[in-house]
Amino acid sequence: MLKQIIIVDIANFSGSKTVAVAQMEISTVAQTVIAGTLIFVAGQLLLKLVIDPVHQLKRTLAEISNTFVRYGHVIHNPDAITPELRDEVYDKLRQLSGQLYGDMALIPWYEQTSFLFCLPRKDKVYEAAKNLIGAGNWMYGNSAKKFDHTVRNIQRACDNLGLYIAPGNRIPEELLNK
Repeated sequence: MLKQIIIVDIANFSGSKTVAVAQMEISTVAQTVIAGTLIFVAGQLLLKLVIDPVHQLKRTLAEISNTFVRYGHVIHNPDAITPELRDEVYDKLRQLSGQLYGDMALIPWYEQTSFLFCLPRKDKVYEAAKNLIGAGNWMYGNSAKKFDHTVRNIQRACDNLGLYIAPGNRIPEELLNK
């Protein structure tokens, strides 16, 4: 429509329509700037309120997986290492448990958001956080079943969070109950 008015204006050589075209162009530019600003602000709100917290939770999941691999020798053999290293792993597992709670709390409408971003369900995250604390606590246990309980907690935490354990590295539940 703007092109038609300009063509008519050039064809008629009248000054009255030029004013209308200039006002229309200013109005269109202002609307474009306002719309662009609103879209930018909405995008930043979505980024800061939803996407960044989801990304942080996924980082925590990756850090949990990394911790299981990095400290696997300590988690599975807590009596065979120095007390300082055992304390470090114990603190790390507790810190990651708390980080799970905190990261999940930052995500608005977690039930819907988790579905959209393929995150573990809320109850699974809570259970995994308890499993991490349990694994750390069992590192200090005196029971003959300490290894079984520690491994069970680690495997359940991985299952609850959707972290992969290769079938050859998984200890079957039947063997843990012996």
